[in-house]
Amino acid sequence: EVVDRGEGVVNNHLNAAVASDGTLYITSKMNRYVAGQPMLVLHIRAPIGSWQRVPFANYTGAITPTRPIVLLDADEEQLWFVHTALDNSQWNMHAIMSRSMNRKVSSMPSPPATVIAPHLDLQNATSCKSRLPRNPPWIVLASDRWGNIYEGLIKPAPQP
Repeated sequence: EVVDRGEGVVNNHLNAAVASDGTLYITSKMNRYVAGQPMLVLHIRAPIGSWQRVPFANYTGAITPTRPIVLLDADEEQLWFVHTALDNSQWNMHAIMSRSMNRKVSSMPSPPATVIAPHLDLQNATSCKSRLPRNPPWIVLASDRWGNIYEGLIKPAPQP
């Protein structure tokens, strides 16, 4: 089964989470460097087999989003997207960003929040492989090429 196709659709950066109802969430990086166009995309596979595509981070020219992961909270209400953000104005300066989206309501992802401040050559983010624990904040880790490990916290936005 082909999920998406076309030149530049995916650049081998994939991560997945699955809900108890069988809904599959896959994040991917596109290989299209066009300012204002999506760079990171969420592919959603419903239990009946249909696919939906939701862009969640654009390439801006100044920032290149890359290496996304998707996390699902304990109540399966929120999806969290965590990714590296390369600052194209400073060689190898990277930050780790997060966004969230209500999975049960057709909502667009929230604006990005910095989880780990920019560091030189910060690499892939990682977090728990199962659902996020019930009580936030949640931990995200990333390392640099010298073996330093950095911790960041994902905190839900305050409810109105």
